[in-house]
Amino acid sequence: MNAQLLINKKPYADAPRGGVSGDVIWIYLPKRGRFIFTFTPAKGYKLAKGTVRDNRISWTMNGDSYEWISASQVLPYGGMWNIWVLLDISYNDTRVLCGAGWPHIRMP
Repeated sequence: MNAQLLINKKPYADAPRGGVSGDVIWIYLPKRGRFIFTFTPAKGYKLAKGTVRDNRISWTMNGDSYEWISASQVLPYGGMWNIWVLLDISYNDTRVLCGAGWPHIRMP
């Protein structure tokens, strides 16, 4: 199974096909922004709370629900965990991208 992204329970056609791993991961969706995920809340940022359960990361942002479904388990020990999500609207690209590590963020 490839990775899949659902927005408001509907498949997003351009979901990233590759995988990422690390303490901080992110996904960029054109016209929506870059969503940055961390298990440790970063001070000084406005973060939303999401969840990780087995192979799924779920969160809600600006009235839309998102579910990023991985081809493999997100955490090696499974279960359900909280995750923190930061929306970076300053990043701009035409492609769907994903990566790992804290990216440069320009805060308003």
